[in-house]
Amino acid sequence: MQSRSWVWSYLLLATLWGMSFAFNQISLQSFTPLQITAGRMALGGLTLLLILVLSGATPRPNRTEVGHLIIVGTVGLALPFTLIAFAQTQITSVLAGLLNATTPLFAGIIITLLIPDERPDRPQAVGLVVGFVGIAVLIGVWDAFSGNFATPVGIAAMLAATLCYGFATSFSRLKLSRSRLSGTQLSSVQLLAGATLAVLLLPIDPGADYPTLEIPSAVALAVLGVLGTGFGMVLFWRIIRQAGSTIATTVTYVIPVVSTTIGVTLLAEGLAWNEILGGLIVIFGVILTQWTQLTARRNFGANQNTAVD
Repeated sequence: MQSRSWVWSYLLLATLWGMSFAFNQISLQSFTPLQITAGRMALGGLTLLLILVLSGATPRPNRTEVGHLIIVGTVGLALPFTLIAFAQTQITSVLAGLLNATTPLFAGIIITLLIPDERPDRPQAVGLVVGFVGIAVLIGVWDAFSGNFATPVGIAAMLAATLCYGFATSFSRLKLSRSRLSGTQLSSVQLLAGATLAVLLLPIDPGADYPTLEIPSAVALAVLGVLGTGFGMVLFWRIIRQAGSTIATTVTYVIPVVSTTIGVTLLAEGLAWNEILGGLIVIFGVILTQWTQLTARRNFGANQNTAVD
């Protein structure tokens, strides 16, 4: 019988990553989007590095891996982190969390472009169509025709961030899947590389002039960096080791539930009917895009259990 020791890690990860949108919203009271990115990536990267050093597993990537890790750290982490924080100056954490669920849709498209042999099967193709219909419902695209589409910049920034995530997922699979380094080691270098770029850009940050530093914002940024970004990566790779990558990626379905609950209950944000419906359609589309992998894993687990019995 397969161990379920990963379940608690899975639930904790979904909670931490789901709450990251609320932590972003609180951090924005005192920090700019770029400052939030620099802070969370530096804290997250240093947290991972400390864990690795204490366990005697200091990352030592080769020259080729360093280049690939810098690309993922900047385009796949620093850029989307900044875009998400910027988007949340325009839209609610609820809408940001729901739009974040579109990441697997973009990953599916990009992996097809990068690896032509991996054409989507029928469930995946249907899932992509359903998912993008869900995005249209989620953002209330009909408002564009009535002149009431009030937050196009924030929505565009959020979708651009998920596109970056999709690229990072696909690029990592293509270039780093055979690395001798562990997932945690790879993540530590990616975070520190992205943090370095963000810190170097801080002097030219156009909005970096805040009169006061609010304690809740500082605490939110610290939690976002150490727990959400650093410890969250440890949990993610632990789930992959214990349950497989297919199970680990399904955390995408749970994150919007957590982010919506936190946004509505703790931040008193509104929730429109189309956001609920669109979010559900997006998640259904994402499930369809991963249907082949999910059913294959379930059948494999059933065969394993039969063999044990």
